[in-house]
Amino acid sequence: MVTASWDETARVWDASTGAPVTSPLVHRAAVLAAGFSPDGMRVVTASRDKTARVWDASSGVPVTPPLEHQGEVHAAGFSPDGTRVVTASSGRPRASKLANGTPMTLPALRRDLGSPAALGLDGTRAVTASSGRTARVWDASTGTPVTPPLEHQGSVYAAVFSPAGAHLVTASRDNTARVWDASLGTPVTQPLEHQGAVNTAAFSPDGTRVITASDDKTARVWDASTGTPVTPPLEHQGLVLMAAFNPDGTRVVTAGFDNMARIWNLPIDLGSLEDWRLLGRCSPFALVNGVLTSNADPLRVCSNPSPRVSSGSFSSLDQRNGQGPDQS
Repeated sequence: MVTASWDETARVWDASTGAPVTSPLVHRAAVLAAGFSPDGMRVVTASRDKTARVWDASSGVPVTPPLEHQGEVHAAGFSPDGTRVVTASSGRPRASKLANGTPMTLPALRRDLGSPAALGLDGTRAVTASSGRTARVWDASTGTPVTPPLEHQGSVYAAVFSPAGAHLVTASRDNTARVWDASLGTPVTQPLEHQGAVNTAAFSPDGTRVITASDDKTARVWDASTGTPVTPPLEHQGLVLMAAFNPDGTRVVTAGFDNMARIWNLPIDLGSLEDWRLLGRCSPFALVNGVLTSNADPLRVCSNPSPRVSSGSFSSLDQRNGQGPDQS
């Protein structure tokens, strides 16, 4: 996992042991965000030193020149194909090619007042989050809006596409996160409610769940299609600033104002033996006496008992990082 800290560094950690994998990824001011590339080989960091940086995730060596801005960089992330980094600074989103760090200024995506809190890119569309109580989805090549404003009752701190790009989740100061249809701009679920401002939200890798982090000292995992919580609250001793899933969706990492990052092993329900027997009957093949043969009578209607989060107990691994609040 990767964490970002007010101690002017980001760190890459072994998620099983909590040991650092690389030397600190050093900036000249607080690091506000950090994230992995889709293939897990690189890390991008965003800092108050007016730069974003791309690093080798295994060695901690920078792989591009600093991506320079005129103001502090609030957010940074990779495009789905990993060839571009998108950054947001002082209201001006930018994209940079990773081959040489060359900046490509995006159109003027921000049309309302306030500083952007987040920027996401799914290849053709960008989403911005605003202190003006809305998020907006834009055509990334023309800068024109493609949905109505996604409205909250308070500043919107984060907005991100689902892995397939069909949905968005937003996190707001109004104590809620919301899941939206990314094409229509309409809500998909009831609001995901906390008792304090929601600082960030993210989808699981398969897009079926959402995790939120809140000022109420908890993170929550929700069903992305119904908006119902699927786990008990994941508790910290201070505000929870960041939360994210690991690549296979079996763990989440949370980071709080208590100077702790925590890794939670989600209790996974793999389905019953009968579920898997039924799935086997759907296959066009069958294993008979150790020989793979054609299934003479496969079922025509099948459902996949994919792993899902159950309501069982949790275990966690804690990791301290620096002197200030950590972000993972």
